Amino acid sequence: MNTSPRLRMLLPHWVIEARVRQVCRQIRRMYLDLPLFAVVREGGTRFMDEIRSHLQDVETIDIRCHSYRGTERGQLSIDPIPRSDMKKIWQREVVVIDDIMDSGRTIGAVCDLLESMGAKEARAAVLLTRPQGGATVLPPRVITTCFWAPDTAFVVGFGMDLFFNDTATTEIYTLEK
Repeated sequence: MNTSPRLRMLLPHWVIEARVRQVCRQIRRMYLDLPLFAVVREGGTRFMDEIRSHLQDVETIDIRCHSYRGTERGQLSIDPIPRSDMKKIWQREVVVIDDIMDSGRTIGAVCDLLESMGAKEARAAVLLTRPQGGATVLPPRVITTCFWAPDTAFVVGFGMDLFFNDTATTEIYTLEK
């Protein structure tokens, strides 16, 4: 009997692209000037690439967070932000870009950190929300999520690749046993 994980497509690329286009229009309407985008690496990288294809002249900084050990959530840690990026944050509106939100713990911690470093306001846009306990309301700091997934789904693809390290994957899959 084969017990290796199987992938089931959750979202094809054309659906992701159409929704990201809508999110970009929403960001344009919300901000007079484009905000600074703080990309949570590595997960938010592919999402930010897609945003860049719809918004011109975006400025980004990288935020490195660690909270997963394999498929298990662990202790959250955020790497120090380089001094050159601290200057970009000062008195700016910042949109944190992340791939997936479970509890909102990472988003909250990153937004708190950015505001403590002088950001005028820090909010977030996430590609996929997998709410714990079946919640259907976004936390106040999250301006948008592209998609919702069941909290029991383990999601890979589109930069969220754990097992096959293919960051060029343009679809989102669920991992099934």
